[in-house]
Amino acid sequence: MKKYFAPAAIYILFSFHLISAAKAGWQVIPTNSSAYLTSVFFINSMTGYIGGINGFLSKTTDGGVSWTVQDPLFASSFVRDLYFINANTGYLCGDNGFIRKTTNGGNNWIPLTTNTIGGIYGIDAADELNVYASVTDGTILRSTNGGASFTGVSVSANQLLTVDFSSRDTGYVSGQGGVVYKTTDAGLTWNFLNAFTLNNFWDICALNNNELYLAAYYGTLRKSANGGGTFKSAFGNNYLFEDIQMINKMIGYTCGLDGILNKTTDGGNTWSAQISNTTESLNEIFFLDANTGYAAGTNGLLLKTTDGGDNFNVAVISPNNREVLTAGSAIPVKWSAAFSGNVKIEYSLNSGASWNVIQNSVPAELFEYEWIVPTGNSNQCKVKITSVDNPAISDVSDGIFNILNSSLFYSVPELVYYKFNNGINTTPNYAVPGEVYGNARISGMTLQNGGLADSSLTGGGESGATHYVSTDWATYLPGSGWTIGFWISNISLGADPNNAVYLFSDITANNIRCYYGGALGLTAADTAIMFRCTGMENVRIPVVRGRNYYIHIVYEASPSVIKVYVNGMLTQNIPHTPFSIIGNGPFIIGALATFHSSLSQNMRLDEFRVYDRPLAQQEITATWNVTFPSIITGVQNQINSVPTEFVLYDNFPNPFNPATIINYKINQSGFVTLNVYNLVGQVVKTLVNDYQEPGTYSRQFDASELSAGVYLYKLQVNNFTSVKRMTLIK
Repeated sequence: MKKYFAPAAIYILFSFHLISAAKAGWQVIPTNSSAYLTSVFFINSMTGYIGGINGFLSKTTDGGVSWTVQDPLFASSFVRDLYFINANTGYLCGDNGFIRKTTNGGNNWIPLTTNTIGGIYGIDAADELNVYASVTDGTILRSTNGGASFTGVSVSANQLLTVDFSSRDTGYVSGQGGVVYKTTDAGLTWNFLNAFTLNNFWDICALNNNELYLAAYYGTLRKSANGGGTFKSAFGNNYLFEDIQMINKMIGYTCGLDGILNKTTDGGNTWSAQISNTTESLNEIFFLDANTGYAAGTNGLLLKTTDGGDNFNVAVISPNNREVLTAGSAIPVKWSAAFSGNVKIEYSLNSGASWNVIQNSVPAELFEYEWIVPTGNSNQCKVKITSVDNPAISDVSDGIFNILNSSLFYSVPELVYYKFNNGINTTPNYAVPGEVYGNARISGMTLQNGGLADSSLTGGGESGATHYVSTDWATYLPGSGWTIGFWISNISLGADPNNAVYLFSDITANNIRCYYGGALGLTAADTAIMFRCTGMENVRIPVVRGRNYYIHIVYEASPSVIKVYVNGMLTQNIPHTPFSIIGNGPFIIGALATFHSSLSQNMRLDEFRVYDRPLAQQEITATWNVTFPSIITGVQNQINSVPTEFVLYDNFPNPFNPATIINYKINQSGFVTLNVYNLVGQVVKTLVNDYQEPGTYSRQFDASELSAGVYLYKLQVNNFTSVKRMTLIK
């Protein structure tokens, strides 16, 4: 249940002084008891309660220096849970249907009538009137008069072990067998949520109406970002979790048997173990703020931390690696921070050699700040987040990202992309985002007209020692999948037909090479392109001399297979054992690493692309069949990283005839609709009407059957709506 209690401002100032003087990490607070503790709740840094076996209840008013035992009037029961609305009014619950209420800070506890004999393991109050409790007989107790009377609602569950309300109307219960129920009408009705586990949920934490966390035994943690619509599994390690508390959307804690304590600073995506210095079971955890918390366990054990478990850190979440930002756009800079206080936000255009201030002081617990991207036109950008109070606590983007002054984007992110469309000694890498930042160096070879779109890399039939294109890219083709695509024209043998004509290579990366005729499995009479490297099956691609081809070589990891596409058509499907290709560079185009023959006379290579994922059939079909740069059609999840915002892009091309592409991205799971309307508001085409996960998506709109004119397209997902217009010409 919810155990976060917002203290008054005067208390916050006082508690900060205590933090500065306290010991680091988790420390034992003497309770003068050996009771089996099952509950803990603090009103502020001075006043708190612990409860446990045989009706044990004790109160401190001096921060745990001394404790006074209270009598809740049920000596034969555990004090299973505690909840206080304010310093005076609180509730506790336990076995045999017991609920007690105090209105004078625990001096007296009044028995409340529940009309049940089941064990009441969880209690929560949405406000002073609306009180809820979870019962082991599958009943949810509800009071609308501050506990003067309760009514019960039964659900299909053997035991309900915890309850938490995120607002007056929205609440959750969970328990045995992994059951979870949700109400949105203040407990009148309850709907089952499938969290996909049979393990007992011992605690539930509803941070708000959308963000929900649950903890169970056997390493079971669940997180939902959409109010229980879907759940994400997290963590593991077979820990036996008893309790979970999220302080905010980034920072949270769990506790459990054998002294288990864990902390997250990234919203539950990852968890790090903390040192409890005990093997006692820790049954409940309670935090006043991100740093000050308590954990109650067996044998009267009470632990306290005033520094978040001595795990101070900050981490940049985004932009963090290979994002592409447009100057003038507003993007969120996101971070996680395991401390209170403020942070300084900076950016660099030169990979950290110098820094520019975005904002000098922002509350760390905001976890994001809207940044208007400056003019920069740099591919060496980083962001830095630093604690204002302790500059030693700092983090910088893991990788570099791009800032572009223009809004030109390519829809499929490549590692390398060479169009060979300009330059004499160099050719730009157009990959967005790119691994090769800067130009590839051209030695001996020339760029001439006659490429797929404009010019191309044109061979002279010389030695690879003098005629080649050298990149700065250290070859990395991951085991998760990759794609190499290129256009080749005027295929022919070299001056010596017994020597291979090399298209590209990297002798440091499993001796990767791609060549035509004359060597290593091919003869002068064998008209085929060979792609090979150590640890990989040879890929032989038949071609006809003198013709033009766009070839894609694709590795898919699941199932492990190498595919070959020629001019957009699948021609080979080769089962393969899993592998990856990693080298130190340089990656060479048009030759074999300063060795053997380069491209033969007037042989042309163009549109050379490497992707760190396998392209889909639709992407490949579009890639060879359109003029570059292109918008790839009909493809979902074009970018693997999770977007930071909802965006509906302008369609491309516009005006169009008869088809155009609409791209959009969503940063939350939800039901998505994308409709096209005429100017009188009628839906003429539904492009999307489905539940989608966060990602970047694309849809093709074919208007062949529509008349020319202006049309609107509208994207709706969760609370986001965006409308744009497009023009059909005929």
